[in-house]
Amino acid sequence: MCDFSPFGVLATKQVMWANLDTPNLEAAIQLENRNQIMAGLSGDAEEAGRAFFEKRKPRWSHERVRESHTE
Repeated sequence: MCDFSPFGVLATKQVMWANLDTPNLEAAIQLENRNQIMAGLSGDAEEAGRAFFEKRKPRWSHERVRESHTE
């Protein structure tokens, strides 16, 4: 888990816990869709692609994780 995007791990944990109280599948899918959009806009997806093509480990930005904890 340490090699994954910090924002991705945080978002996954938040949705996992939120879905425990989700009333139905549609609401759960909406939460996941929201996270997928946010992850795509975080810059981590771009870094993951760059790292893959350059055959190196990603250098994750921790900025989005810090922002998430201050909201």
